[in-house]
Amino acid sequence: MPDRVLCEPVEMPPGMEASASAVALGAEAGEAGRFTHFHDVAEIVLFDGVRGDFVVEGERLDLSDGDVVFVPSMRTHDFELAAGEKAWTLVYVDPFVVEAMGGWRRPARVRPDAATRARLKTLAGWLEAGADAATRRNLAELMLRALADQPRVEAGRAEAAEGEGIGRLMPAIQRLRADPARPPTIDEAARACNLSPAYFSRRFKAALGAGFSDYSRVYRLHLAARRLLEGENGIAAIAWATGFSTPSHFTQCFRERFGVTPGVYRGR
Repeated sequence: MPDRVLCEPVEMPPGMEASASAVALGAEAGEAGRFTHFHDVAEIVLFDGVRGDFVVEGERLDLSDGDVVFVPSMRTHDFELAAGEKAWTLVYVDPFVVEAMGGWRRPARVRPDAATRARLKTLAGWLEAGADAATRRNLAELMLRALADQPRVEAGRAEAAEGEGIGRLMPAIQRLRADPARPPTIDEAARACNLSPAYFSRRFKAALGAGFSDYSRVYRLHLAARRLLEGENGIAAIAWATGFSTPSHFTQCFRERFGVTPGVYRGR
């Protein structure tokens, strides 16, 4: 199987059709601000303790403890989470697995019953613990089937849609993704898109809701957060591999974004 392009900070090796990781932050954690993004993979998020909003396709939906969110491949979405304690489990699923099951076409928020919620948590825990490829796929399919049987809560508050016109900007995003240790400057990003820097900057902010420099920094912080949870490299190595000049600068930026240090986030 070829290595597929993953469009945001999600890294699944070739042949791995599902993965899971859990995040738990204490009372000192700050707000999780907006980061409009999308993935080539489908995403399931199980929220254990959270207050905030799920923003997708022009709608804003309230999030509360016990909610589960499903986002299909390549759908631009966002989460805004309030300060304080929060916990969630991220499950990424190869879109071909979703399609093979008949696939959900639209993002959805689900409030499962207690039994289904417990089942989803157990399946995600087994997935996070590690398994062979066939077992990973089976676990993902069982989660998707369990969710499909639950009522969906789709009505939300209208919000101006973001993420339009991303295709024209993809060369800049792809360059950032290909080499996060050396993120492109605005001039380099604009040149990759065959646009002037001024026009590129305006168009990027209109499409993604943030300037390219801010987007680049937040993208690299989220990529670093994934690597903290899933890899064994030290904090300094992760800092340099994601384009931060020093570990101390990385720690400062990470704390500003997530409200905790990289070490606390990793839980070690």
